Amino acid sequence: MFVYFKDKKINIAFLIAFPVILIFTLGMFYDVLFSAKEFIISSPNLDLTKQFLFWRQFGFEELRKGNVPLWCPYVFSGMPFMGWWQSAIFYPLNLIYLILPLSRAINYSIAIHIFLGGLFMYLWASQRKLNLWSSIFSSLLFMFCGSHFLRIYAGHLSVLCTIIWVPLLFFSVDGFLEKPSTGWYFLGIFTIAMQILAGHPQYVFYTFVTVVIYCVFCLNITDRKILLILWIFLIYFGAALLSSVQLLTGIDCVGESLRSNGMSYKSASDFAFPPENFITLLSPDFFGDMVKFPYWGRSSLWESSCFISVTGLILAIYCSIYSERKTSRFSLYMILILFLFALGKYTPLFYILYNFVPEFDKFRGIGKFIFFPSVFLIILAAEGLDSIIRGTKISRKMIVFLFFTAIFLFTAGHWISYSSGKLLTDGLWVKTIKLMKHSDVDNEFIKHTGAFAAKSLFKSSLIVAIVAFLFLLSRLSRKIAFIILVTGIIEIFLFASNTRVKVEYMPHEESPLQKFLETHSGDYRILLPENPNFTIFIGAQNIWGYDSNTMKRYSEFLAFTGGYDLDTYDGSAISSGASSLYSMIRCKYIFHPRNGKTEIEEIKNPMSRLELIDDYIVIKDRNGIFNEMGKSSFDPGKKVILEREPDIKPVKTKERGSAKVIDCSINYLTVEADLSSPAILLVTDIYSKNWHARSLPGSSQKQYDVMPGNYILRAIPLDAGYHKFRLEYLPLSYQIGKVISILSLVIYMFLLLRFFIKTCNQW
Repeated sequence: MFVYFKDKKINIAFLIAFPVILIFTLGMFYDVLFSAKEFIISSPNLDLTKQFLFWRQFGFEELRKGNVPLWCPYVFSGMPFMGWWQSAIFYPLNLIYLILPLSRAINYSIAIHIFLGGLFMYLWASQRKLNLWSSIFSSLLFMFCGSHFLRIYAGHLSVLCTIIWVPLLFFSVDGFLEKPSTGWYFLGIFTIAMQILAGHPQYVFYTFVTVVIYCVFCLNITDRKILLILWIFLIYFGAALLSSVQLLTGIDCVGESLRSNGMSYKSASDFAFPPENFITLLSPDFFGDMVKFPYWGRSSLWESSCFISVTGLILAIYCSIYSERKTSRFSLYMILILFLFALGKYTPLFYILYNFVPEFDKFRGIGKFIFFPSVFLIILAAEGLDSIIRGTKISRKMIVFLFFTAIFLFTAGHWISYSSGKLLTDGLWVKTIKLMKHSDVDNEFIKHTGAFAAKSLFKSSLIVAIVAFLFLLSRLSRKIAFIILVTGIIEIFLFASNTRVKVEYMPHEESPLQKFLETHSGDYRILLPENPNFTIFIGAQNIWGYDSNTMKRYSEFLAFTGGYDLDTYDGSAISSGASSLYSMIRCKYIFHPRNGKTEIEEIKNPMSRLELIDDYIVIKDRNGIFNEMGKSSFDPGKKVILEREPDIKPVKTKERGSAKVIDCSINYLTVEADLSSPAILLVTDIYSKNWHARSLPGSSQKQYDVMPGNYILRAIPLDAGYHKFRLEYLPLSYQIGKVISILSLVIYMFLLLRFFIKTCNQW
């Protein structure tokens, strides 16, 4: 990177590209960035408004108080927070949440990442020796393409923050291949560390897979094979050291999560890229655009749209056929391989990956791979434009092919419009709809889908015809290439702006739920099935929540109480009925949404936070524990189920003593107890191996053992006497990772400073 910027011409080009990319970013988001009203850029009832809005509020509000939020007590009866990657507490660009109000911080974060993604794509395209305008073209295609920009609609903040670093990583790979320099080590380490901290481990893993495949191709054109392999190892190792605080804690948390033993093949294969969605390369709205017409295809549009503009696709095809660049051939190979990955269960490859390649069984939605071929399509499109700007004449065969393609798309659109309008029940269009698993559709649905798909094809036909005509004119003057450039930019910008939505931010103080809870005080939990993470906002404790991953023990408990299969339950549903075992987790109220109103059901006699139990039974296996808990005779207030013999065995007595919480925070609680005889202290909060009890001065017992009680709760054997201890969630992985990250950061900054001083002296 640093060698790269020694070229003055590149500096001038960068000074042009920077404001251009910024202007397009502001043009897309101006209305929300500078509006007096509070809006959030996202669709309502998706991940941003159901999860990240509350997570960002909770995490950074705790940081303002000086607390690292290792644990969140407000959802799923308590769960790890910082270790759950998407909290992204240590991601540097998330510091904006400490400065701005929540809604503005979200909007500015999205805009900043869209801008940075474009800037990084520009750097990579320039590294490939593309001219200024082709590089800017690649930036804008990247910023507003389907596999990237539609994540805003879905509210996937952690995805947006993670994937923008991909082009910068490839920029560093290509830069190192061209001229190895210490600077490329620093850039590679920084880029991967940012990806890890940004909060989406699946894209970190998929990026690693993509980089490895890319470097395998590069080994064929470089004499520095060993050096390249060593460089890849070192940058990932260095990034792992820098981000150890997140990496180690996250791995530790995953070990206790629902995905600790991998996902079932069915779950892991969900949301693969549907083969029919290749049509989104030419017709992005064929299955609906989510804004004007609901998406009716398989999977979700943000994970199955590979649209980079029709103009960009044509340029990429042109480049892949006629370019003599080795990099273009590699890009084409990457596109084909990565599309194969994204297809998932629709090819035999995913079965091999799932069963034989580590980590592929840990993630759901392999269709996310669609982002990577889109990136290489964009770089191919930029190379195609670069070739035309430099004066390469386009083949007549290519132009004729485009005109015929335009005619074909127009004819297909006309046929779909006719077929759907006439309601030809045995026609191909109705069969296509049923193939999309819409077996029971009415006439209105058939008509509307057909009309929308036909309109999309008509637009695509027109754009193909325009580009074909411009290709023809470019044979006379290469200045026409700039009209092609403008055509592609207008097309992709309109696509993005038509899919961008916003929702008004409503202050949580107006919530009727909060008012109800204020008048019904106490240390209890509720079941709020609709928008469950909202309880984070108001400081209420919910036995349910919204997240793609949960604690394994607790998920199995919810599966058992809800009547779901324990081995296939994916944590995506909860029974709204009142289970007799809900009282064990202090659930007092259930809020049932019915007919536009909320009915409140009260559970009688929920357990208190601390219970002294003088009877126990040892059952080691999960199914045996749930069988015991399912018996009508089981009373969690009188007997606790342990998984091994306690060192201190309780003694049955009429006088159990007393126990109370004298201090608590999100990460700990301080307990004081006085017992006349040994007992089991059952803490009705969720168990994790990372909860530890530490004896405080004056306590008669010096060591405390925190065991799982009733499979999901915390059981602490207490001897007779006075007790005072702190029960704290403090993973050893976090403590070790924090030390490694701090030391690594100090060393990294020291070496980076030395490198800058040395480089400046050479200049």
